[in-house]
Amino acid sequence: WFFITYTLLNAVFYTANNIAYAALTALITKNRAERVQMGSIRFIFAFGTSLTIQTVTVGAVQAMGGDAAAWRNMAIIYAIIGILSNSLAVFSVKELSPTELAEGDSEAAKDDELSFLEALKLLGNRYYVIIVVCFILMQFFTATLNMGIYFMTYILGNANLLGVFAWAINIPLIVGLLVTPLVVQKIGRMQPVTIVGYVVAVLGR
Repeated sequence: WFFITYTLLNAVFYTANNIAYAALTALITKNRAERVQMGSIRFIFAFGTSLTIQTVTVGAVQAMGGDAAAWRNMAIIYAIIGILSNSLAVFSVKELSPTELAEGDSEAAKDDELSFLEALKLLGNRYYVIIVVCFILMQFFTATLNMGIYFMTYILGNANLLGVFAWAINIPLIVGLLVTPLVVQKIGRMQPVTIVGYVVAVLGR
């Protein structure tokens, strides 16, 4: 049951949600600086939410009885909040028109003309491989974070340490995201900033 649910959550629902959500910055504006800023703001809220959840969840579950039903009720509360926030994004964000997106970009028009089979052939390029490798590494990274509650409860013997763990993980990330637009603007390119960021993250792990 857990395997099926977890696979559906990550491989189906998360993918369907996140591909559309992650593509929004490229569809809202053609200004690179604005895209970097929106990306930073997006992840500041993401890590801030993660910090909040990891800080309050254990206490809230204990307040509701600390049993399996309490964990289920907490999950339902988070699910409702997630539905509301996603719905807000769906109904309030406006994309640029196809004409505006294609202006000055002849390659975009060519991409629209590709057949499904032609698009599949493009998956062998090195950038796609890099994205796949990064995604797999990100899944391992996320898994280590998600094991936090298990580690604090059964290894360290104190579930309340999850809050401290969350602050140690998320506050540096939020600070880093706050300065990212300034760093990118100073360097002039996103790629070296991304590479250094990944190296720092791996060392931190």
